[in-house]
Amino acid sequence: MTSFQFDIGGRARNAGRFIGRVRNELLKALSERKKDGKLSQQELAKKLEVHRSLINRQLSGEANLTLRSLADLAWETTRDPADQA
Repeated sequence: MTSFQFDIGGRARNAGRFIGRVRNELLKALSERKKDGKLSQQELAKKLEVHRSLINRQLSGEANLTLRSLADLAWETTRDPADQA
């Protein structure tokens, strides 16, 4: 049986881990907001003026997260609802 081993390299590994940590923090913040009844994926998508499916793909890791999308998600997910009036 043939076995393949490959090394993605330190740079790519670190980048992947960083993106994973950021996504996990966003998921945790969104989960807390959802649990409190303060924000759903649909509401988040509406506020960011994107489709809910994009939010779902970004948070599940199926879509690439750009710095802009990370900033938008972090900003909206961590905002205090009282500040949104």
